[in-house]
Amino acid sequence: MFAFDLWGKHPGETIYIVGTGPSQRLFPIDFLEDKTTIGLNQAWRYAPMTYSITVHPEHLWDHNLAEGANPTKWVVTSMRKRSAVRYTTHPETGHKRKHDIWFSAQHCEHYVFDPVQGAQALDEPALLSTGGSDNRLYQAHGVHNSAMWLAARMGAKTVIVVGCDMTDLDGEHHAHEQHIRWCGASPEDAYKEYRDDASDTRKRLRSVGVSVLTLTPFLGCGHAEEDYQRQKNERGLEALPEPEDISPYTRPDLGKFS
Repeated sequence: MFAFDLWGKHPGETIYIVGTGPSQRLFPIDFLEDKTTIGLNQAWRYAPMTYSITVHPEHLWDHNLAEGANPTKWVVTSMRKRSAVRYTTHPETGHKRKHDIWFSAQHCEHYVFDPVQGAQALDEPALLSTGGSDNRLYQAHGVHNSAMWLAARMGAKTVIVVGCDMTDLDGEHHAHEQHIRWCGASPEDAYKEYRDDASDTRKRLRSVGVSVLTLTPFLGCGHAEEDYQRQKNERGLEALPEPEDISPYTRPDLGKFS
């Protein structure tokens, strides 16, 4: 099953892209129940997602093994390119079990897309077509960009982004414990790349009549960190652990910067 089976599947709809930024901790789950959603990476842990997208298939691997995991259709880059081996340890016997990510993926319903990188791809009409057999999606810094292009190719009229903070809040980077892939960059530089590339994506989608909005649980247009701290205290939420950057490589230049 290939990604182009999805093109034009949701014509004129509003599609919600759900990230795993700290603000997700404050967002009401039931608001998303009747919505078409695209979850980024580990967002499936937060609420049932119509679709989930990742460029790191180990997120699919985690979903495949998790008990009671929310059902979702995965949209992933070529699994063969990112094939790897992971191990789980039995809690009682200590026996280690080997898992091949590519093999595990065959037991999930998923769509494979080919990523296209570089600023020149922003102007390629085929990458926003809602028909045809082209299964490519634009990829920039941050999977939220590919998700926005996916929503557009599905036929969305409006894309609403939830939990894609593109910054830390109160020193926290995710709504729950998970790894990060800053690939050797500082968090500040990585988030700047996320915001810059997202603005390019928003501009390109606007040119074809697709609006991109952000929905947050905060009051007003400023001081999100202040309100995050306030609501954490009101709800009795514990501080999250510092995430670990598990990337063994430096951050790639995807063609945007000179």
